[in-house]
Amino acid sequence: MRNDSGRIYCLNTPKNKVEHDFKLKNMKKKLFIFSVLLWAGGIGLLSAQTQVVNNICYDEEFTESISVVSDIELSTLTILDRLKFKKKRYIKRHHEYLNSSGNGTHDVHFVSHENMFPKWYTHPSTIRSDETGIKSYFATRSKYLPDGWTGSIKSKTEHGQYVKDKRTGEKYLFQAHSKKASEAYSTWNQKIRSEGFLTKYTFSYPTSSELKILQSQGFEVTTSDNIIRVKNTEIIMVWDIVQKIFIRQFIESNSIMKTLKTYYQYVQEFGTDMIHTIVTTTPETFDNGDCFETISYTVYTNYSQGCAHENVAFRSQYSESQYAEISDLEVFPNPASERLNVIIPNPKVVSTLQISNINGEVLIHRKVSNGQTSFDVNLSEFPAGIYIVKCQQGSDNYSTKFVKQ
Repeated sequence: MRNDSGRIYCLNTPKNKVEHDFKLKNMKKKLFIFSVLLWAGGIGLLSAQTQVVNNICYDEEFTESISVVSDIELSTLTILDRLKFKKKRYIKRHHEYLNSSGNGTHDVHFVSHENMFPKWYTHPSTIRSDETGIKSYFATRSKYLPDGWTGSIKSKTEHGQYVKDKRTGEKYLFQAHSKKASEAYSTWNQKIRSEGFLTKYTFSYPTSSELKILQSQGFEVTTSDNIIRVKNTEIIMVWDIVQKIFIRQFIESNSIMKTLKTYYQYVQEFGTDMIHTIVTTTPETFDNGDCFETISYTVYTNYSQGCAHENVAFRSQYSESQYAEISDLEVFPNPASERLNVIIPNPKVVSTLQISNINGEVLIHRKVSNGQTSFDVNLSEFPAGIYIVKCQQGSDNYSTKFVKQ
């Protein structure tokens, strides 16, 4: 919508950016609380009976970009707003398991990232959450800090305490659970110890009795042709039972503040429909009042329960230079047109294979199980150009380049 000066304003966001940011912050808080209630038992959900899984791993690939109207006046944007046009991307490897004490543990390993952090910032290589709190392990050295990490210049911050274990060499930031975080962990831990980790990722929807409870709480409930719709003045939830899609829209002052669409896909290993893609759309405004949408895609792949616990102490003993590529990787044909065959250096070791373009964008990220001697790649959708193949096996990294004709 244009005002008298010709400026373009969003129809569904406040013109006042401070008001909009406040509402977004409030909405995110409600989103978090609702998500906890939804999964932890505030609203029971009906799903296909699933096996109890106490060890699960998967890969998460996140991409975020913005969408703007074609006639936006770019010359009026601030430097910070112009930076929003940079696409953000990361790949993480997740592992959830019961530790030696029988408590739920979640390890998040960073695989790659793009435009997520400032160049001077060294992000943790692994983040571990368990009953004690959160440990952020630093395996990569920073060239901007003495001794390569923040713990060399300060011992603690308001977020936690920097620790260097003299026995193992581990370097990490330790954050003890707050009272609320401890209560949330306890609820989560109790649920996964009895039901396993799988229920959080499987498609589920409210039963008839639960819909009646929602109605008694002031929600408007509509059901028809395998579609369930629940809404009030703050949230709209839609379950498509046939297509396996769950939609949430969060509302403030009759305006949609965020939309999340979760798509599920059948996973053979677990025999059930599990989260595959989450698409999040958030209407926002630049400082000059022009509108845009932030759109993010989070894709979950490589679900498995055959994953081994990684030794974080071992990982943290290696600096960035020690993780440099040690050998060329064998691929053929090169140049290639339709398919590429990658020879796995050591088939007895679990490998991580990654293919990126010359701009550093990761196009393929796959885990290769031990015993597999090669990996076949379909190149039919790759544009012509030069690509980089990397294969990581423990502390050993292999790489090479190939040409797509």
